[in-house]
Amino acid sequence: MRPRLVLLAPLALTLAACAPTPGADDRAPATAAAERPTEAGPLDLARCGAADLSDAPGKYLVAGTAGPNEVNEDDLPFPHRILGPGDPMTKDLRPERLTIFVTETGRIQRLHCG
Repeated sequence: MRPRLVLLAPLALTLAACAPTPGADDRAPATAAAERPTEAGPLDLARCGAADLSDAPGKYLVAGTAGPNEVNEDDLPFPHRILGPGDPMTKDLRPERLTIFVTETGRIQRLHCG
């Protein structure tokens, strides 16, 4: 019985060393989350030149002439990026960049600067 304990002891120590320290990880995300913009309101959208697009969620993003429930891609401020479901997103924070999240059908879900 004793040889089995000797073999399992290094494994238990290795796993214990990899376990997160209680409380250490809890503080870092809260600080980072407080610094990141969440849902953009009219004042937040002004940072990236998109204050006039505060009513865009729910409308469709189109290339070309836009109707009453549409937003023309050419009218978006520069720089911007358009992200659909499953699209990869870089984590670099650029406050002057407008990020537009759209559905599969091109409906704008939300906007934010960053």
